[in-house]
This record gives sequence, C-alpha cells and structure tokens, in this order.
Amino acid sequence: MSTYLEDVSQAFLHSDPATFGTSGATGAELGALRGLYRESGGNRDATLQTIVDEGYPMPTTVTAEMVALTGAIHACGVALHLAEIRGVEGKEATYESYTAKNRFDRFVSLHLPKDLRTEWSQPSPRESGFDNPTIEYPDGVDSDFIYGVAKPHRYFPAQTMRHLEFARLGKLDEKTKSNLLIADEADLSKFTIDWEELIPTIESATDTTVLAGNIGAQIASQLLKNGLNTQQVAAILAEGYSTRGVKQEHGNIPEANEVYSALLASLALSSETKDVADSLSSRL
Repeated sequence: MSTYLEDVSQAFLHSDPATFGTSGATGAELGALRGLYRESGGNRDATLQTIVDEGYPMPTTVTAEMVALTGAIHACGVALHLAEIRGVEGKEATYESYTAKNRFDRFVSLHLPKDLRTEWSQPSPRESGFDNPTIEYPDGVDSDFIYGVAKPHRYFPAQTMRHLEFARLGKLDEKTKSNLLIADEADLSKFTIDWEELIPTIESATDTTVLAGNIGAQIASQLLKNGLNTQQVAAILAEGYSTRGVKQEHGNIPEANEVYSALLASLALSSETKDVADSLSSRL
C-alpha cells in the first residue's frame, strides 16, 4: 500500500462519524476561501467575482487527509477505492470534485423547507444482501445505510452541477467532455448555471425525490436559454442523473429510479423542456 493510500485510509476511516455525509465545509476549504478573500483586499464582491471567473479556491497544497475528509463529509463509500485506482496523481482532482458536489448540496440544504430537512438528511437503507467489497465506511458508521450526498436525491443534482461547473471552467476530462457532447471549440459560458434562479424551486419543495427532478428540469431550462441544443442538454442530464453508478455501488436502490422518473416528469411539464424528456426517454 502506498504512503498516500495509507494516509487517505487513516484519515477516512478515523474521521468523525457525526460528520459523515453532512457536506460541510472542511478547514482546508474555509482556509482557501479566507486566503482568496485576503487576496481580494477583503472585498466580498471581488472575491465572488474571482470565484465566478476562476472557480472555487483550492488549497495551496492538497494533502491525503484533505481528500479523505472531503470524501467522508460527502459520504463516498468508495473513497478509498478511488484513492487506490487514481493514486497520488489524482488527489487534486478528487478533492476538487468532492468539494464542488458538497458546495452545491449545502446550497440546496440552505434553502430547503424545514419539514423536508430530516427526509433530506436521514440515511437510506442499502439493498439487503448486496455486497460491494470496494465500499468502506469510517469506524462507527453503519454500512447497511447510504448517507449524505451519496443518496440519489442529493447526489444526482450535485453531480450534474459539478459537471457543469467543471465544463464552464474548462476542467473536464476528455471522456466526460465526450459524454456531454462538448466540442473543443464550445462556448464554455453556455454551461453556466445561475444558482439563485433555483431558489424558488427549492423553497417550494414538498418531496425530496420530486425536488431532485425539478432541479434537473430547471438546469435544463437554463442551459437551453444559454444556447445549448436538446441533445446536449439531454446528454448532460443523462450523465449527471445516471443510475448506473449508484446501482453498482449500493445495489438496486429504488430511489435512484424514482429520481430519474421525477426528472422525466418535471421536464415533460414544460413545452420548453419536453423534447429533452423525450430524448432522455429514448435512451432508456
């Protein structure tokens, strides 16, 4: 076992079970943000503009412990498996990916109606009898459940927003760019999503599964207005809301299919996004 993998393993397996899946900001994330704020002369607007232009700040040095802790608060059961297959060369990308998904999840959580917060955060049982040897949870966490941002109604919107954030910043790997139908000469500004426009949808939610579908439909609407075509938007949602990874990790989790159905239903409600629903349905 490499020193890097040993360090990730130690930090992940001994992380605080109470923080597992909370999507909270780590000390490293807050430190990088404070550093950017200082560099911007203590100007909040300038700090926010830098984030828009260049993305969320990264620590000067990403350590194995940082990767492990972002994975733990994300509730990624395959954090150690990813560290093993990506190696030390992948630590910056892994940290940034976890951070991007956690950030959007925190944004949604912040605007949730009070009566949905328990449903949003409480663990969901994994399929009985299903075993994935690559899943490992920190000491004290019950592996019979799915936690935090790994739950489908939280993961799918966060994963979609992570793809879009990396797309607009030109940070996507070539395989994901191909899956999202992004050409090298694409206008990357078209992948920008205004999170503030999502707030009314989040605040009016009455069901977490439906909310996850509605967020996807709102994202589709914005992308179409930005100038992407139906097939591109469908490809983005198909990648972000793909049930394949969830099922490979956790088994036949019914909520994954339910969220995907909610996405199709929400898209079909508007003439603007109905063609996206039809395109996604044809992929099933």
